[in-house]
Amino acid sequence: MNGVAPLRLCAAGALALVFPAVVQAHSNGLVVAGCASGLAHPWLGWDHLIAMTAVGFWAAQLSGRSRWLVPAAFVGLMACGAAVGAMGVVLPGAEPMIVLSVVIFGLLVAGVIRAGSRVNLGLVALFALFHGSVHGAEMPLAADAAGYLAGLVIATAALHLAGFMLGRMAQRGASWMPRLVGATCVAAGFLLLIA
Repeated sequence: MNGVAPLRLCAAGALALVFPAVVQAHSNGLVVAGCASGLAHPWLGWDHLIAMTAVGFWAAQLSGRSRWLVPAAFVGLMACGAAVGAMGVVLPGAEPMIVLSVVIFGLLVAGVIRAGSRVNLGLVALFALFHGSVHGAEMPLAADAAGYLAGLVIATAALHLAGFMLGRMAQRGASWMPRLVGATCVAAGFLLLIA
């Protein structure tokens, strides 16, 4: 079994959770309200906002399939973690791991840490599960879980895309930008740690 197969399985699982409720004809607005809550959630916490944008920026610096595999792995595993979190299971040490992800992703963006594709995928998978479990646990009680998950997936992908576009712009002339963005992420992580 190659390294991509588990990602496909997680993506299929996430789609299976989201799809039935999205196409349900009589949702009474719960799917829409849940989706709106999910769309808004990642934008409300600096830790999530910084980490998800940094993943996109970092992906722009990678080559080959890793450019899309890294953000896709984050989205897929975050969705799996959110589904678990929505059931009331928050991974132990979730908040410190989320702060650590901000620091590690900053170091990756700055080029301080360089790793192979398996390690890269392992890092995003690990941190995505923690981010997802917290997102799922913070789902509003009245929100439709599938709609909320769909919103989370869309918002996360949008933040990755924004980071990716910034990363591509940096490659076209601002060679100092990855170091600045990475250092900013690391500093933000330490500020979050002491806050």
